Amino acid sequence: MKNVVDLAVRSADHQTKLIVEITAKREITSDWAVKLRRNVMAHGLPTTSSYFLLASPNRFYLWNKDSALSFTKAPDYEFDPEPMLKPYLKYIQSSLSELSQTSFEILVSTWLSDLTTPGSGTFVGPGLLESGLLDEIKNGSVEVETSF
Repeated sequence: MKNVVDLAVRSADHQTKLIVEITAKREITSDWAVKLRRNVMAHGLPTTSSYFLLASPNRFYLWNKDSALSFTKAPDYEFDPEPMLKPYLKYIQSSLSELSQTSFEILVSTWLSDLTTPGSGTFVGPGLLESGLLDEIKNGSVEVETSF
């Protein structure tokens, strides 16, 4: 049986560089994020050369590709998504806390699609810049509900 993730971001040469799980659940903790990631990764998802992002309305948790083999490691980066997603909210006239699961998934997918486009002017937080992820997904693509 294949496993499905919310989003997979591929590089320009179609390699999986980022696995994304999205939850509209608010106020999640780093410990909860670690447990969710462990459960997702334990089901046979690619671990080599893949970053992992858990996106929630109140926090984004990002693991570097170097952390892929440690299922219980704390996130390498935690950041507030609002500054990065705020430009998109003006189009839907809603706040992050008001979004449904589906709406939040579309918002995150759109933001990530813009990140793959060099010169898009998409705001990124320091964690994304430091991680090296942007270079890995440059000119790439975002796939929704990807099977592995």
